[in-house]
Amino acid sequence: MPTQNASSLERRAWPPALALCGWSGSGKTTLIEGLLDALVSDGLKTAVVKHAFHPLDSEAGVKDGARFFAAGADAFAHDDAKGIVLCRRSGLGQRLLRFGRDYDLVLVEGHKGSDLEKVWLSGDTEESPPENVRRVRAVLTGRERTVRRLRRVVDNFLLERHRALPVWAAVLVGGAGRRMGQPKSGLRIGDEPLLARITRVAAACAEGVVLVGKGPVPEECAERLRLPDAPGVEGPLAGLLSAMRWQPDARWLALACDLPFVNERAIRWLLDRCGPGRPAVAPHREDPGLTEPLFAVYDPPAASLLEAGARGGERSLRRILASSRVFSPRIPADLQRAWTNVNTPADLREATA
Repeated sequence: MPTQNASSLERRAWPPALALCGWSGSGKTTLIEGLLDALVSDGLKTAVVKHAFHPLDSEAGVKDGARFFAAGADAFAHDDAKGIVLCRRSGLGQRLLRFGRDYDLVLVEGHKGSDLEKVWLSGDTEESPPENVRRVRAVLTGRERTVRRLRRVVDNFLLERHRALPVWAAVLVGGAGRRMGQPKSGLRIGDEPLLARITRVAAACAEGVVLVGKGPVPEECAERLRLPDAPGVEGPLAGLLSAMRWQPDARWLALACDLPFVNERAIRWLLDRCGPGRPAVAPHREDPGLTEPLFAVYDPPAASLLEAGARGGERSLRRILASSRVFSPRIPADLQRAWTNVNTPADLREATA
């Protein structure tokens, strides 16, 4: 496997972080405030980290955090004496101090000496950042220092980061298959095990495929990587959480093991629906309230939704997704068959025919 450099690894890590830098008085705070209005209105969950030149308990330090707060972001501040301090908004506590993955974007004010990608705000006469400021993505000078111009830079940055997310597929092989009369992970259609077909199709669209759960698997799938269900969690949620905990910076394609008509075209249609502000894409057929969570895609921000559901004892993925920012597009008519599963021997006979 080729060695990845630091910037390549950063592009595949979550959440995306972009620094807005410039000399004092260049308008960083005002520009971020205006940008936040646009991001929040578009449903993007954003955090702001500010390098505090004023003590955090001073009037100026509190005022700066409150401005980002009022604009709709979770706000952090950093000073050398006190480290990272959270301006409390959503009660996420210590998890946010580690830059929780449930954010779509982290904006950093200052920190021009960091290794983050940066936007440099230049003065009216200064056109380029200092030589020691690295990884400058864009320079906004004079009339270009506008929210609209900055938003274009941020949108392109987020699109690149989403395209860089590694795609993994989790095929869920738990469950006793009571209505089927046997575990579904052992079903065969013709000469091929159904599980082997699903993993083969998924592998064409993903960097890797894992089987999650304790169900039996046919010999053809014995060499596939397997993960146990998340402990203390029941149902398909246990398998999905296990995968997301194992690779938290991946885009996870979740597939039930009883989808005889799943195909590469349907998977790629689903992956094409992913993007900023969409922690999960769980499509529907006819009823928007009936999402399809077991042929769906989950990005890193979805993990907090699933973890909260597990802590609350919720077993239904559909109910967890119903109360979140999940995107649910309607499946095109010519692809809907790919979301058909088999629950009974009669379903299996029909699929085989």
